[in-house]
Amino acid sequence: MSYPVRIFVLVAIVAGLAWWAPWRQFTEAVALPPGFEGYNGSHYRVARPAGWRPQEGSDDLGQRYMEFNGPATPDGAYSGQARVAEWEQWPHELETKLAQFRSSAQKSGQRVVKEEPVVVKGAVSAYRFELSQRSRTATGASVSLRSIDTFALTEDHVLLQLTVRVPQGDEGDGGRVPEILKSFQARSERRGPFDLLPDIEFPEFKLT
Repeated sequence: MSYPVRIFVLVAIVAGLAWWAPWRQFTEAVALPPGFEGYNGSHYRVARPAGWRPQEGSDDLGQRYMEFNGPATPDGAYSGQARVAEWEQWPHELETKLAQFRSSAQKSGQRVVKEEPVVVKGAVSAYRFELSQRSRTATGASVSLRSIDTFALTEDHVLLQLTVRVPQGDEGDGGRVPEILKSFQARSERRGPFDLLPDIEFPEFKLT
């Protein structure tokens, strides 16, 4: 291998390692707010209050999600709830999902209070909705809920949806909801530094 080629390969490896550095966020410990626990999904990381119990499930279409449920209130509602759903190999742009979500929210009686683009670490684009709705609990009580839905799309087209839901008027129990939203991170398919190397035709060596 010639000297210039060796230098080029070395530079590419160093650049690859630098590009790979963000992956340390999922292998190194991070500081969590007091009373919170971290959870690492296959394509995301999120923190939730320690008392919120994890439960894995899937919706009617078979879409899998991880849910964290807080203790029940006297009227049968959760005192807080967070859910992360993920779609691997999402074939569209983020706006397609946002349009679907707006239509679904309107049909289900949810009122969009606020919507805006946001920054989610590890995602190429992200958007957030804040909604209000009335829901009936298992006890038959009608409760007013506040819901914050964050959508994040990664470079390799994994789509994530973080939903945080609390009773209306609960501003997060001293920062609970903001801490969950702030902790949410996305990641693309893990690749090593050698994935960044271009195809190089090396000289052919022959045994004599």
